[in-house]
Amino acid sequence: MTTPVAQTPVPPASTRERVNFSDGNREAHLCAFYKWLPGDLHDAPGISWEKASSRVLGYCVNTVGENSDKKYIAFAIGTAIGGLGQASLHQYISRFYHLLCKIRKVCGINSCQT
Repeated sequence: MTTPVAQTPVPPASTRERVNFSDGNREAHLCAFYKWLPGDLHDAPGISWEKASSRVLGYCVNTVGENSDKKYIAFAIGTAIGGLGQASLHQYISRFYHLLCKIRKVCGINSCQT
């Protein structure tokens, strides 16, 4: 005689592996960032994504994530690389992201797209 065994549902595995952006593994940081970065910005002229700090890259991947405005945030980062220090760039992008979130929440705007 067999006894039925109740199976516990297993939550689906995450589709992306979490990267520790403070571990010094720059290659893994850039790889995760390029997976996050919209394809049309990978080879944008005049933007050296490699010059952004791991802290900035991590903020994009882990905080901005798949937000509908990520391409605008990425473009803003690209235009500021080299013009700001890395700490200032991180603050700039954090404030810009929060501004977009606040605009969406307060004004009921879903994204910056027309």
